[in-house]
Amino acid sequence: MSTRALRIALSAGEPAGIGPELIARAIERGAGGAQLIYVGDPILLEAASRVVRTSFKIERFDASYFGPMAPATVYFVPQKLAQANEFGFLRLGNAHYVLSVLQRIAA
Repeated sequence: MSTRALRIALSAGEPAGIGPELIARAIERGAGGAQLIYVGDPILLEAASRVVRTSFKIERFDASYFGPMAPATVYFVPQKLAQANEFGFLRLGNAHYVLSVLQRIAA
């Protein structure tokens, strides 16, 4: 009998807000063997990891893999930001990005 790892989809919400940093911290702490799947721009997540001074491996999500998660790893489903991000400064062009990430998670 095979055991499937729990999958948890993550959205950072507004790219300029605190969400990306919270996601980076959550990845650092792990999720008890669950697969953490970040839906969004991996460049945003890398920038957040630098802000909170943590590091982890970012790998493209493979829906066919249900095994345990490697330590300090997050899988991602790519969704490109519409505009360059700067933490603390809202970009109206990224509003559609937030909605499209939520739609991908809900699908």
